[in-house]
Amino acid sequence: MKVTIELDDTAQPPFAVIHTPTITTAINQTITKIQQDEVAYIIGYAAEKMVPLQPQHIIRFYSETKAIYAQTETSCYLIKERLYQLEKQLPTDFLRISHSEIINIKTIVNLELTFNGLIQINLATNIKTYTSRRYVKQLKERLGL
Repeated sequence: MKVTIELDDTAQPPFAVIHTPTITTAINQTITKIQQDEVAYIIGYAAEKMVPLQPQHIIRFYSETKAIYAQTETSCYLIKERLYQLEKQLPTDFLRISHSEIINIKTIVNLELTFNGLIQINLATNIKTYTSRRYVKQLKERLGL
């Protein structure tokens, strides 16, 4: 792949343009790497303690009783940010699957189609969740289904 870099003092924030006849796996991987403006950690709260959570250890973020939680393999932590804020700062490994949930796609074990058109997503540590109808298309596109 040919790479050209043009220095431009007015480009704030920096941006990339890709010229290609078709979108290939290599192009998608390049886009993913460029877009990964990874946050180093997210602060979770548990029992009066602040815990730095690395995004790759988080299975999902979900909303329950007007609070946001981050679930890892061992615990759940209260998160102060809203889901829409998390969605903007998380790496591309995370995908919104409903109004109240964001999952780490690297923790997907398998998918099951349901009779009502939704997709049941089985995540690590036997977590079962569902896409809402609104987000089924995005999930299929992201996973290449």
